Amino acid sequence: STNAEEPGIDHLGIQVEDQEELQEVYSRLDKAGRPVSEEGKTTCCYAEQEKSWITDPDNLPWETFQTFAESTVYGTNEARENLKTEKSFKSVCCS
Repeated sequence: STNAEEPGIDHLGIQVEDQEELQEVYSRLDKAGRPVSEEGKTTCCYAEQEKSWITDPDNLPWETFQTFAESTVYGTNEARENLKTEKSFKSVCCS
């Protein structure tokens, strides 16, 4: 990414196909023992999604998400601003 404070990897993502798979990944995030930020249902990158965020030991943010439908807007500012205030997340999707 060239949109971040420093060029490089901004964040990584795990996309799942259905709600069952999403719950399985959420369970694994809980077991990782690191803070999880549950964004829930949101609009991001022209898609309606449900997602959560976690950082790895190198402080790199990971998003886990399921996409439900396309959207006519790129993203919602409220979700982005809420995540930006989380000290463990340096950037978010659509920023």
